[in-house]
Amino acid sequence: MKTLFCLTVFLILFSCAGRKNLHPYTHAALRNGCPKNASCNLQLFANKAMVVKKDEWGNNSYSLEDRLGKNVLLYTYTRIVKGNVQDGGYREEIVFEIDADKEVKPLTDAALQNTQMLFGRFCFCKGQTGFYKVTKGNLTTSDTQDSFVRLDFSVTEVPQVTTHIAFDLK
Repeated sequence: MKTLFCLTVFLILFSCAGRKNLHPYTHAALRNGCPKNASCNLQLFANKAMVVKKDEWGNNSYSLEDRLGKNVLLYTYTRIVKGNVQDGGYREEIVFEIDADKEVKPLTDAALQNTQMLFGRFCFCKGQTGFYKVTKGNLTTSDTQDSFVRLDFSVTEVPQVTTHIAFDLK
């Protein structure tokens, strides 16, 4: 009887799947290439959170604040301009917030705002610069040794060059 009890307890304890032992993400590495004549960069700001603000004209902006357990990812696409073109600069940014020690959950369309995702366009493009909330797209993940994350998105307010980003979180 004692053996049967021990065997039952053993089976109960080891038959349930345990939660993954997740470690905080501290590094992000781009997987997709950058278009010709441009430079692309991905930064992970550990233990930071986004504070999204809207000014009196309805324009979005953000700042970072210290917060344990949160990370902010910032992808930057910068077009390389040849020569002395004064107003030829063009830059796009995608910035969003994730939990530092949890799996990145797949999100679609309006749910992307759970990450406070913003798309920024900066150029000499009158009326078409600034940050815009991203509410159309997919954030998908694949758990391998490192967490693979892919973001496909679009904004309706302004034209964009960047429509997808693929990267690993380590």
